[in-house]
Amino acid sequence: MHHISIDQVLDQLSASVNGLDKSEVQKRLSKYGLNSLNMDKKVIWWQVLLHQFTNFLVGLLIFAALVSFFSGHLADSIIITVILIINALIGFIQEYRAEKSMEALKQIIPSKAKVLRDGKITMIASSKLVPGDIIFFEQGNFISADCRLAENNNLRMNESSLTGESVPVDKYLGPVDIDASVAERSNMVFTGSFVASGEAKAVVVATSDKTELGQIATNVRNVKDPVSKFKQETNHLSLQVGVVTIILSLILFLLGYFYLSYEAYEIAMISIAMLVSAIPEGLPAVLAVVLAIGAQRMAGQQVIIRSLPATETLGAVTTICTDKTGTLTENKMTVERLILSDKSEYKVTGRGWESTGEVLDVDGNRIEVNALLKKLAKIALWSNSTILQAKNDQIEVIGEPTEAALVVFAKKLGLERNSLIQQLHSYPFDSQTKIRAMAIRTETSPAGVLMIAGAPEEVLKRSVKIAFENDGEVDSKTISEEEIQYFLDKVSLYSSQGLRTVAMGFKNINFSSDNPDQDITEFTFVGIAGMQDPVREEVSESIRKAHSAGIRVVMMTGDHKKTAFSIASQIGLVQEIPKDLEINTVYTQTELDKLDDVKFIQVVLHCNVFARLNPTTKLKITKILQQNRQIVAMTGDGVNDAPALSQADVGIAMGKVGTDVARKSADIILIDDNFASIVSAVEQGRIVFENIKRSAYYLVGTNIAEIITVIIAIIIGLPIPLTAIQILWVNLVTDGVNGIALSTEVEEGTMEKPPRPIDEKILNKKSLPFVILISIVMSILVFGVFVFEYDSSNEASLATARTMAFLVICFCELFNLYGFKNLKNASLKGLFNNNYVNVAFVFSSLMVLLGLYFAPLASVLGLVALPFWQAGTLITLSSAVFWVGLVYKHFYFGKKY
Repeated sequence: MHHISIDQVLDQLSASVNGLDKSEVQKRLSKYGLNSLNMDKKVIWWQVLLHQFTNFLVGLLIFAALVSFFSGHLADSIIITVILIINALIGFIQEYRAEKSMEALKQIIPSKAKVLRDGKITMIASSKLVPGDIIFFEQGNFISADCRLAENNNLRMNESSLTGESVPVDKYLGPVDIDASVAERSNMVFTGSFVASGEAKAVVVATSDKTELGQIATNVRNVKDPVSKFKQETNHLSLQVGVVTIILSLILFLLGYFYLSYEAYEIAMISIAMLVSAIPEGLPAVLAVVLAIGAQRMAGQQVIIRSLPATETLGAVTTICTDKTGTLTENKMTVERLILSDKSEYKVTGRGWESTGEVLDVDGNRIEVNALLKKLAKIALWSNSTILQAKNDQIEVIGEPTEAALVVFAKKLGLERNSLIQQLHSYPFDSQTKIRAMAIRTETSPAGVLMIAGAPEEVLKRSVKIAFENDGEVDSKTISEEEIQYFLDKVSLYSSQGLRTVAMGFKNINFSSDNPDQDITEFTFVGIAGMQDPVREEVSESIRKAHSAGIRVVMMTGDHKKTAFSIASQIGLVQEIPKDLEINTVYTQTELDKLDDVKFIQVVLHCNVFARLNPTTKLKITKILQQNRQIVAMTGDGVNDAPALSQADVGIAMGKVGTDVARKSADIILIDDNFASIVSAVEQGRIVFENIKRSAYYLVGTNIAEIITVIIAIIIGLPIPLTAIQILWVNLVTDGVNGIALSTEVEEGTMEKPPRPIDEKILNKKSLPFVILISIVMSILVFGVFVFEYDSSNEASLATARTMAFLVICFCELFNLYGFKNLKNASLKGLFNNNYVNVAFVFSSLMVLLGLYFAPLASVLGLVALPFWQAGTLITLSSAVFWVGLVYKHFYFGKKY
């Protein structure tokens, strides 16, 4: 509807400038439905709970619990069930707290709208709007449906949440190109945007899911959340553990039945008991706690984790796609440069809405504020009515950000609005003249002065004089064409540097409240302010860190191409592209639309700056990156970012300026909206993955050792060295708490390495030999002491032999705490620097000894009390697993791993 005339729009919609009648409205409501977004995704608690049991390893544990129960091993069944419940609760609580993004989308649509029906203006519920309705809106109104403008009185719209445009945009009536992007459709207003200034009359052309916001809603609903990297890795680990455990249990059964002639029932029960005992039942819960610890640490980095797997996935990110406004910049327009009518230029210090700062010359030296500079500041202060006020320790802007920047500049020179100056009449920004004005009365100008600010080319065109300083006073003379061209050239230079320019001037008037209209001509030109949304001070260093960590950073902004390029150049995002690719450094939506598929993919893989993007293209870029083996983190704050946030491996929304839609489509929320916090969170994510490996290796290695020991005993024809209940106690007192303790390690230097390979598994060919070696050493030690003590002719020796085997395997696992603490090298430096590990070692040691020397418990476990000297000897012997691992790491891992 944007490419045809308003008459054609009305004709196509079978509508009239006098509005629809009641009968026609009812027909259209039946045809198009209510103007509300369909909510397909609902959060149902029992579905979230059931989701916690879809992991392969959890399924295996459920099977083991059932087998234990029906085979009479009630204690085993109860313990496994309790662990499963704890694990499920951790995941359930985390997931159920997350609300769905579609609920936030619904809240965006306002409740009331002013429409013309049956020739009368009336207020109706926005849900009752239909295509063809004539709607009215003014400053401060939110838009309820997509509309084509019919009448326009200086309308300016804030569409930042939809298009990403950081400043209000002007609206016009005429048709635009059929291929114009949403941001370029200047004759349209869209659902979810609001009126910054002016007023208008329009015809509704789309409601509900047919609106631009509705299309985004559809995209969010249709985005199938990809299986997280962490989910893939843990599923693979679960499969590995499950397959190995089942195979070993099957081998145990076959050997016992065919080779050692056990009764089928007897060896089946032994095999099932070993299957149940050998599965690391604490692994799912330990992994959940590892992620929770990582999430807690990230909270200290100003990052809230809404989805626990995102904690680890963030550490695997290879590409960060980031918005500009508010993430890389402060989202606060700031005057940075000045050029006065006498051609003198200045710098302005200070950032954002705070009035701290000063005016310096171009070399950075302090200056004396002259009359001309003070005049410019007065115009900046009085040419608009924007107000800055303190609210919750923040500066709140009531008005436009460009005008707020002018007010802050004036305050830096010590100027404040006061009662000595009377505001006579405000002239809103006019999209035709591109000028904002205010008529005021002062003691020196009682008849009135018209202070103006606006687009430099328009102000200069309407200026007949130019100001200069004469004996400490502001005087004026006729402006020449050469002077006008000089300042236009300066404007062009400032614009190429990404600065938004505003020219200022004044003229004396004879104001009458009976006839307040003024001719916007014959001004005296005073100067130009160059402003921009400043880059966050820490962003450049954060991007450098990201690059050194092998992470690509891509800017996707709704702002203009020049602004995007300027900011990208300042922070180091504009990098050299191979000449043979013939690719530009910046692409806009319009330019991307002209590319074929092959060229489009090349641009996505090599260009780091995109401007004026629409939601569909953001989503498309994200998918292409993922198809090219990239783990993508996407940041955003607007409604337009929601589909890409949902599609990305890690969606990151803004906590301060972000919309609810963006936040509830994301996995992670930045409390401070700061890109630097993302880089800090990536570092924590990498640490989380290393800790997951530590915990997984520890749990898997020790449990495999248990079943290998049993198999060896059966092959040789000896009794089982450890009963199922003993193995379960070993796992209970040494697995969970120690696995969690290992997850608290903090590793340095993680951001000096590239991201881990996309296909790297938790248990991989680099780590598997080490895990197998530790399992074998443990098995040899346990089996060795069992054989040493067991005497087939003395039945009482079996209990003692099992007790010795129990003590050795327990302390082998405890010494493994320190063996798996450092996976990188064989250094003993910092061995005891983690108090969580130290406490876990002491606690588990006491629990092991309790099972040995507390008679009631020892009786249940089938253990006997050993002499202290013998127990001490066995504990010392158990430390061999640590020293063997240390030697192995010295020769194999070293600097390679």
